[in-house]
Amino acid sequence: MMRLHILGEGFTEKRFVENVLTGHLIKYNIITDVCCFITKFIPETGQQFRGGISNYAKIKKDILNRISEDNNKDCVFTTMIDFYGIPDDFPGVYTKSEAKNPYEKVKIIENAFADDINDSRFIPYIQLHEFETLILSDPLKIAKVYIDYKNEVKQLQELSNRIPPEEINDGFASSPSHRIKHLIPSYNKAFAGGEIAKAIGIEVMRKKCPHFNEWITKLDKLGMNEHNTVFSESRE
Repeated sequence: MMRLHILGEGFTEKRFVENVLTGHLIKYNIITDVCCFITKFIPETGQQFRGGISNYAKIKKDILNRISEDNNKDCVFTTMIDFYGIPDDFPGVYTKSEAKNPYEKVKIIENAFADDINDSRFIPYIQLHEFETLILSDPLKIAKVYIDYKNEVKQLQELSNRIPPEEINDGFASSPSHRIKHLIPSYNKAFAGGEIAKAIGIEVMRKKCPHFNEWITKLDKLGMNEHNTVFSESRE
């Protein structure tokens, strides 16, 4: 069995892994564990605070610490970090302007991220543009939680039909989460995100979100490798 350690930006990503991704990957002989990034550590008490990211230095330290704790060749590490609000000191951020579209932008950052971590067992993943992108792959499922917002959910469905979910951008007022909040003010990511994602299902997300599908395909291949060694794909 391959072991996959996932470091998520926050508790919504953690619940997504636990409620949706783990069940999918076990079919490919991949056991997952997930934790949120450490945002603050108090040496005097040993207290750790998790969830959210503020700068790349903390992210890198957390990843390298996790990697150093498990040197087994059958162990792989990956991330689930939002492109929206990504720290300015993140590798590749200032060269992404050379890209023509969001997919090229996120690939530049992921490649620079992988180069900086510099471990063959590390597979970087940056979510275009944030977790709510996955929700917008099938907005009608939002009505399962927010039953009094059918007209608003219909508007989100129309948006998703016009614009591929991963291309709904990272503007302050036009990002996926802000578009949902604008129409459904009571939307709570931590409360509802995982439940809606579970109702949508991973296959719908893969169909509507090419970059997400690319990541899941890489993870699937880890378990499909007949020699049970780390799957590596040359980066373009």
